[in-house]
Amino acid sequence: MSGSLLDVQELLFLSDPTGELVAFQETGSSWTNVLAFSSEDKAEAFRRASGLSNCQIVALQLVDAESLRNLVRELKRKMVRSLFVDLDFHTGECLDVWLVGEGLGEARKRQLVQEVSARRR
Repeated sequence: MSGSLLDVQELLFLSDPTGELVAFQETGSSWTNVLAFSSEDKAEAFRRASGLSNCQIVALQLVDAESLRNLVRELKRKMVRSLFVDLDFHTGECLDVWLVGEGLGEARKRQLVQEVSARRR
């Protein structure tokens, strides 16, 4: 991820009670974006603010290349385009990290302006 704004060793995800990762779909888009967080504090803050208290926080070590490849493959099959990293529930600010090949591309600052709805992926 050369040139990336994403400089973490692990990503944390919100997982619903059925084990599906929480994703957002922007209005009018056929793609979804899975939520990911760079710290447990940020994941917990989003979980509280969004009312997703029934979700668990699960981690993926980015140095585990095989697990990362498997996750990216699975997400792409489910029409996931990118990860919204550290999405701020109130401001809509986040890093948008596209799924590229079997890994993660560059992180780009993003400001969500359209209405979004939570979905499981």
